[in-house]
Amino acid sequence: MLDLRQQVNYVVSLSCDNRSTIKLAENPVFFARTKHVQVHYHFLREKVLQRDIKLQYIGMEGQTADVFTKGLNASKFEEFRTQLGMMRRESRC
Repeated sequence: MLDLRQQVNYVVSLSCDNRSTIKLAENPVFFARTKHVQVHYHFLREKVLQRDIKLQYIGMEGQTADVFTKGLNASKFEEFRTQLGMMRRESRC
């Protein structure tokens, strides 16, 4: 954000639906089994340990981004669409 000349004076909250991922990112011990993890995940772990990013668990029922990636039933679709501030487009005849 500094490159964009935007001062960030708070911890950025990042939601995740995988508790194991959160525990791995918050654990400062480097496990031999995680050597295969890609570099950008190590960057995320570093930012979590520096307290620049806070990972918070959000269950599957609250994953608003699912509206873009999964087939949802009508009620869940409507709920997520409302949370995103999207409105129903009126059809013109």
